[in-house]
Amino acid sequence: MNKPWISVILPTHGRPQLLRRAVESVLSQSFDSWELIIVDDGSPAETKQVMQAFLNDERIYYYYQDQQGVAVARNYGIQQASASYLTFLDDDDFYLPDHLARYQEVAAAADYPEGLIRSEAFVQSGSVRRKLPAVPLEQPFRFLWDKGDGVVFYAFHRKVLAEIRFHPAFSYAEDWHLLVRCMQRYSFFMTASFTQVIGQTNDSLSAPEGEDAIRRAYESAHAVVADLEQTLGVVIRQRLGAKSFVNKRIYFDLFFGHLAARQGNSSLAVELGGQAIAQQFSWRSLRGMLRIFLTLIRHR
Repeated sequence: MNKPWISVILPTHGRPQLLRRAVESVLSQSFDSWELIIVDDGSPAETKQVMQAFLNDERIYYYYQDQQGVAVARNYGIQQASASYLTFLDDDDFYLPDHLARYQEVAAAADYPEGLIRSEAFVQSGSVRRKLPAVPLEQPFRFLWDKGDGVVFYAFHRKVLAEIRFHPAFSYAEDWHLLVRCMQRYSFFMTASFTQVIGQTNDSLSAPEGEDAIRRAYESAHAVVADLEQTLGVVIRQRLGAKSFVNKRIYFDLFFGHLAARQGNSSLAVELGGQAIAQQFSWRSLRGMLRIFLTLIRHR
């Protein structure tokens, strides 16, 4: 088999039916120079049974590991990848037919750069599908820092991921951590095409459920900010301003406080929202705390 142009790395854990849809969306691509690397992070046997139907395609590879988390699974997929460019697909997401073709077109137009290419996406909840906000081309790093982002929106030249990997100690915001480091060092391009669909499921890693899960994600997010401040603090403050790290901590305080409020956990919501005010007594933190209180009232 000829060497593929792009490797799709798909970590999965315990969602075989969603995994089937994700795999089928890769098989339906109009661009066919790809390989699909599935890393099963400790799923029950049903996942492997579902995969058997696809393994007769020589472009699809299936690997099993004891559960170690998505960062380790993605790093393992990177190690197995053979293509010039690498991208990531979560098991609850799926591609529209021209997704990989758009990456290849942008890469070819830029003479196959050693950098990152970002696509745009829809988000789907039930039968409702809407566009996610587009990244402003003139300030992509500001968007990444302020709003957050995920690796599933990007294709990477293999040199990028040969030098920068996911940090296995982080269980939340590990992909944002990788993207910040990548965009400090490498060029950025965009497809400007909405060619993938991000699923919203009850057990999504982006929405931890329950107090223990929220606390773990909160602690991981703050650890990510601390690591970036230690390793890239001077550069990021020069690009984004002196208060960039304080503002990011406030963002996570309010984000997880609001998440706890949506789940009806008033004590945790007030605790985390209060951390934002302790970080900085400002209109932003007060407005965020008000939003938390209003959410608690709606979810009583």
